[in-house]
Amino acid sequence: MQALTMMAAGVLGISLALGGCTETQQTMMKGGMVGSVGGVAIGAIGGNAALGMSVGRAAGMGAGYIYSKSKEAGD
Repeated sequence: MQALTMMAAGVLGISLALGGCTETQQTMMKGGMVGSVGGVAIGAIGGNAALGMSVGRAAGMGAGYIYSKSKEAGD
């Protein structure tokens, strides 16, 4: 039960944080989350999940920024 409460609080907190973000910021955050998950998976195989997560998050945020800006320029 406590885990469910913590999860619900986390989802609510993320929802509130994303509510005030611009489209570019939201895209960067989404890219960072996907990059973190991929980085953890690759890092775990290589023996350092924390480093993989950090590198994946940075790469995902960068890719999200580039994608958002190219989408804005295309409109």
